[in-house]
Amino acid sequence: MIVPVIYPSAGEFWLNSNSDTFLNRRLAFSDLPDKYRFTVTSKISSEVAGILGLSLPLYLTAPEDRFKRRCSSCVINSRTLPFPPESFLHISRGKYDIYIARPELCFLQAARYLDLIDLIRFGYDLCSIYSLKSSAEQSSRNSPTTIKQLKEYVLSNHSFYGASKATAALRYVRERSNSPMETKLAIFSVLPPRYGGCGISHFELNKEIALTSNGKRLVGYACIHGDLVFNRGNIVVEYNSKLYHLDPDHYTDDMNRQTALKMAGYKYIAITAGNVKTYHSLINIMNAIRAELSLPMLDEPNDARTELYFRLFK
Repeated sequence: MIVPVIYPSAGEFWLNSNSDTFLNRRLAFSDLPDKYRFTVTSKISSEVAGILGLSLPLYLTAPEDRFKRRCSSCVINSRTLPFPPESFLHISRGKYDIYIARPELCFLQAARYLDLIDLIRFGYDLCSIYSLKSSAEQSSRNSPTTIKQLKEYVLSNHSFYGASKATAALRYVRERSNSPMETKLAIFSVLPPRYGGCGISHFELNKEIALTSNGKRLVGYACIHGDLVFNRGNIVVEYNSKLYHLDPDHYTDDMNRQTALKMAGYKYIAITAGNVKTYHSLINIMNAIRAELSLPMLDEPNDARTELYFRLFK
């Protein structure tokens, strides 16, 4: 029985921390059959959601309009035109042939429903190296996709509804975010002022920085991955959360890490939970970064920036 899962359920699958262990192999994408018998019921939707570890309702696509419906366990849309080639991951589980929309198709489908800011955030999540089982449980994983793959897929399907918005969003997406807070800080930094951002765009997330021999001896390893690394000016900006960085042992590690980065020729700027707590404090940090980059200071009274701050951090 064919069960085609689309965004947002397919997006949840790719962002779920179980995805790597669930698949445990190199991915090969296939076509959704052009014609198939659609017999998905509410009970089947619940069973498939359970197999994939997804929440209800399960979002599905059907080959004809007559199957469209919405209930507590499923939302069934229809698409009579073929999907782009190789746009689904095919998983067989018992009697079910489950087709899950690939991350790049999810991004295009999301462009139909999300505004630009939320679409940018979804792009970060798809290209991140973290995942969340819940708001309190975080784990590492390989990113479901890359910016290069997203751009190539969107370009190849430029006539798909939402392609223009997807293209616009990808200008501000950076890959390899390692935490939800890194994602928020990157979005707040990279977006131009017209969207409420700080207009600081030239950085990489979790870039590998080679250490000097003395730095290696100090920290015990050969390189450091900085949260936000600005190549211009050799600046590393890192978020120090209360959960991890206030522990005495971790505090010592942080100090050694900062020293090793300075030995490697980098300036270090820390962003703490206290800095993020208020708009005024975060803008002061952003202006400190801009000063190191020889950029003009931001005006603190700014409606668009205040709105984006509360949207991301509150």
